[in-house]
Amino acid sequence: MGKLSALTMAQHLVSVVLSFLVPCIIEAQSLAPLQRTTFIERAGLRIEPGLSYTWGTSAYTFFEDYATILGGKRREFDTPISGSLRISRHVDEHQSIGLSVGFTRATLRENYDYDPLKVPLPLAPAQNITQNINLETIPVMLCYDIYPVDRQFTTYVGAAVGLAFSHLQWYEDLSSSSRLGARRRGERFNDWMYHLATELRSGVSLGFDGSARAPVRSGLRMELSYRYVPVRGAFMQQVAKSFTARPPERMAQDYTLDIGGIGIHIGIMFVLRHTDRTTTNP
Repeated sequence: MGKLSALTMAQHLVSVVLSFLVPCIIEAQSLAPLQRTTFIERAGLRIEPGLSYTWGTSAYTFFEDYATILGGKRREFDTPISGSLRISRHVDEHQSIGLSVGFTRATLRENYDYDPLKVPLPLAPAQNITQNINLETIPVMLCYDIYPVDRQFTTYVGAAVGLAFSHLQWYEDLSSSSRLGARRRGERFNDWMYHLATELRSGVSLGFDGSARAPVRSGLRMELSYRYVPVRGAFMQQVAKSFTARPPERMAQDYTLDIGGIGIHIGIMFVLRHTDRTTTNP
């Protein structure tokens, strides 16, 4: 009884939060000749933790200047691995709404020798440089999914939109040099930003075997998605100030880092149901 009450209280708590997003009119559904249960008993509250692997993080202009001015060799961040927690509830047999919170970290670590003879815009003498860039993003999005067919193994399509909060920290470590115009090590950027986050996705939801009337059921979710998360800021403004020679003016302007891309997501879903029932005559 204690376990069932805890599950019921958890479901009611999140249901109150989701009720601010969309009005839900729940109609009774017949599941067996001698039993009648409501739709929410069958659909339940879905809690879905998962992990994503993302390709296609885009920052073309940033990496163009990173190469031509700073002499960097990398052209992209390390492929980000993301975690997420999605809580959703069906509004009818084929639609659900919910809230998704995630965490993504993209990094760039490299060491190279800056050679002014090998860069298009030489602004400093030869030095050894170590770049350390860390970009962490927390997207918070409202989710909408469509389930065309109601069965244990079913495909779905969905979309999400919201805000993302990002923190970028960039530190350059440079070897000491007494040459004229040599740059000094230092922190180049350290700040929080907020911005748009959107996502389109399609996947497969597979419920594990078990009683359809159990208060807790579980399953597996696999999906392919495309996420657009443009992080924008004056990331090279302090880098420009580290040069003795006058750098290009565009270094003081905003750059866009798209931390999104194509992702593969695998998650576990837990469905919590309220199981009050009334019996009817055949």
